[in-house]
Amino acid sequence: MRLMARSIWPPTNKMFVALCKALNLEELINNEEFSTPRARMINRHSLWEKINQVTCKLPTAVLVEKMNAVGCPCGPIYHVGQAFEDEQAQFLKMQKPVSHPELGEFNLVRSPINLSAFDPGDRFLRPGPALGQHSSEILLEMGMDEKEIATLMASGAVA
Repeated sequence: MRLMARSIWPPTNKMFVALCKALNLEELINNEEFSTPRARMINRHSLWEKINQVTCKLPTAVLVEKMNAVGCPCGPIYHVGQAFEDEQAQFLKMQKPVSHPELGEFNLVRSPINLSAFDPGDRFLRPGPALGQHSSEILLEMGMDEKEIATLMASGAVA
């Protein structure tokens, strides 16, 4: 017997109803143009316009709170400068400092993957390598001799 996974996309009517009620757009719930996920997809531009007429008047924090409260996952869209000021980004310590021999001290973005058995530390141990910094040792590990590596470097094929 084959089991098939149930898709979570498109969003269910339940979530659409919750969104409409939270935004006081109940008239959309029974509107034939938006009655099914497929109908909402076909008429998405009209739907976006109706929703945007309400959401553009709300502060981002209020909108996020309203949507999350009714089970519609969402969050603000930040520009780069705002992203690292976010409470969750700071809690997760998404930036870590690194010391570079030419550029000095600056922050880099850490991996968003957290492994419970791995301590990521408070800073990066080393910066990314300079272009070609490890080319010779990598090519030696791959079995090339120093003459072959010199030829590749002289031709510009390898930095």
